Amino acid sequence: MTEQSLLATLSGVRLHIFHPDSQSVRAFCASLTQLGCHAQHSWPPAASLSTDTQLLLVAIDMHQQPLLTPLFISARERDIPIIAVSATAATPAECHRCA
Repeated sequence: MTEQSLLATLSGVRLHIFHPDSQSVRAFCASLTQLGCHAQHSWPPAASLSTDTQLLLVAIDMHQQPLLTPLFISARERDIPIIAVSATAATPAECHRCA
């Protein structure tokens, strides 16, 4: 996939980001908007999704499992892809252990 085709694929995608770090996510949403995406952010996770959501980006935190389960069920029922990210940042030492 070329850079141009990747950018064309992202253009117009409607995604919802569920992540607790609102400052970082606001900057990320702004970048996605510049690429042509329609991004929205909220926290805590909602049990239902907007009817036009095409992609989810969700921060995974084991303490939030009761909130995440209904969200994942809703996404699965509507065949919406989910990108899961860790809600807690790893330290450099932890990253080196994984490599």
